[in-house]
Amino acid sequence: MKTTKLVIGILMIVLAAFILFQSMFAGVGNAIEGNNHTSGTSGVLVALLYIVMGIVYLATRKARKLAEKTSVQYRNLSDQLVA
Repeated sequence: MKTTKLVIGILMIVLAAFILFQSMFAGVGNAIEGNNHTSGTSGVLVALLYIVMGIVYLATRKARKLAEKTSVQYRNLSDQLVA
């Protein structure tokens, strides 16, 4: 599972760079043509989300689940609040 998360995280970041450059060129094309399309802007937002998810995958590659570390922390916090 560690290797899979590492590979997927790296692929997501590389794909985000590709989407980012493609969206930037689409945005420039839309600006030159003067139309009201938002494909460039939405592509940049998707690229940013891919970068965030790639970082999350790389940061949690040793965990069995995607959010295993935070669920334990929340459980400890809720136990402290109840007590």
